[in-house]
Amino acid sequence: MSSLKIEVNQNRLIQNIGSVFSDNTKVISELLQNSRRAGATRIDVVRGEGFISVSDNGSGIKSFQDLLTLAQSNWDESVMDEDAPYGMGFFSALFAAERVVVQSQGKEIEVLTTGNLLDQEIEVKPSTVTVGTVVSLYGKSLNKLGVRDHLFSYCAGFPVDVYYTGTYGYEGRETAQGELIPSPHRLNQAFEPFEYGFLSYDLQQMRDGNNLGYPGVLAYLQGFPILNRRRYVYEGRCVLVHLNNTFKARMPDRDCLINESEQKDAIDLAVKTILKRRLLTLKAENPTAVLSYRDLARELDCLDIFNDIDVLPVHLFYTLESVKKDSQEGMDVSYLNPDSAGREFFDRDYLSKQLIVASIADGNNEEDDFNMALNTALMRSRTLIMSEALDPKHWIYDILSHLPVIDDESEQDSSVPAIQPVSVEYTSLKSTVWQGITVHLVDQYTINVPSLGLSVVVGGDDGLAIGADEDGYSRNGTAQDIFLLPPRADSQVLTQVRDWYYTDEAGNERYHEDEAEEDLQSLQGIIDLLRGTNESDVLKVVLARTDFSVRRALQGKAFQVKFFENGELEVCAA
Repeated sequence: MSSLKIEVNQNRLIQNIGSVFSDNTKVISELLQNSRRAGATRIDVVRGEGFISVSDNGSGIKSFQDLLTLAQSNWDESVMDEDAPYGMGFFSALFAAERVVVQSQGKEIEVLTTGNLLDQEIEVKPSTVTVGTVVSLYGKSLNKLGVRDHLFSYCAGFPVDVYYTGTYGYEGRETAQGELIPSPHRLNQAFEPFEYGFLSYDLQQMRDGNNLGYPGVLAYLQGFPILNRRRYVYEGRCVLVHLNNTFKARMPDRDCLINESEQKDAIDLAVKTILKRRLLTLKAENPTAVLSYRDLARELDCLDIFNDIDVLPVHLFYTLESVKKDSQEGMDVSYLNPDSAGREFFDRDYLSKQLIVASIADGNNEEDDFNMALNTALMRSRTLIMSEALDPKHWIYDILSHLPVIDDESEQDSSVPAIQPVSVEYTSLKSTVWQGITVHLVDQYTINVPSLGLSVVVGGDDGLAIGADEDGYSRNGTAQDIFLLPPRADSQVLTQVRDWYYTDEAGNERYHEDEAEEDLQSLQGIIDLLRGTNESDVLKVVLARTDFSVRRALQGKAFQVKFFENGELEVCAA
């Protein structure tokens, strides 16, 4: 019977080590970690033409042989217990440079990395460096490394002061001399202990940030970012966490946790539990103050903490300011009802007497021919509209039980039906057709919403589009495609069905201003003719849109224009 044993192809192993590090900048972080483990209180990173050096004031290197032995670490017992070093970090330096020089405790070695590392005889020479360690890397490829940017990213939570000297910026046009790299997330007394290490958070930042809610965890392990490394936009609002030594980073370059998905879920759960507890404490201190943390509570799945507070903030509601389709902004809204001037909260009694609906769909007729009619009725009646959903058991839904309007994207129960039917009554005084849409002049029109008990008479300047979408066709064939124009209404009624935005080749949304102006002027001409405006004045407006140079070339000329029923025209010299 034969037997086998595991062996290592040393040459192939050494050759492959370089490929397991995710990028060349990892050499900088590995050297910083070694300096931290050596007890350094200051680290200097210097970048020059073709070289980078990292020096510290730590305890130095006890054994160069251990440094050059793969998977061998000669740290003391406390470092081994706390960090569990892999003994591979220095090898990242060997594959990031053509030549590496290490100086420490009066000794120096030089390693040439272009040949076979295992065949190289490395001589230990005297050195003038007696305090700490200096590691210098040489090679043309080092000029491409974004060293300073790397330091800003990796030192945000690092416990040792790091200084940078060298060029940076576009094509290395700027120079730093001993610049202290900021570490705003360094573990300090602002952090409080929790089951996985230490954490720090600013509840007010989470409330007042541009993107409200729970932004997640920005976690550090051994001083370097390990979770959400790209969440720099939300740094001021993230929960900052320094993980304890029960967490292990994946070797060799520690760019993520072992079993990261499972570990992240556990950390998130622990952090959310602490934040919920903090909100409950705040509620006990000041019930109305906690209402401003509604977005955070939603992300933490604890909206029910508001259920027994008898007021709601005014800014939870809005009234429609105008009715139009707008692909970028949605319907124009006013976030304070005129009747609420000076109020900070609406109490339960006020809301029970005020007409109020839940969030409504975007302002267009694409889903229902009478969407704009409903929106106009809500605008004219100054109906309060809830801008955000609350816990399903909140008392506000008892008030809304008469039949709320439900937006498709709302977090509310989609089984609650939308307000319907909506009907519009009017008497046409004059009418014509514009691009397939019938335009009616009316003195006024009445919008009926029986489920809300609303019957709103509309006149003045509020035009109304029914059924017409941006192509001039009805979505469901149950209503005419019409515009209703009271005495002061104009072509702005068209903004209820068209927005003139388009997506360019780069995927950016653009506003087609020329097309918008042409459509609005065309419809306005039809409206003016219906209202008896002098026909020559309407024609003058149409001709004024032609190119100025053409009009100037025809200076002094007179023509006779004849229009036919099919839209054709005949032009003759007068």
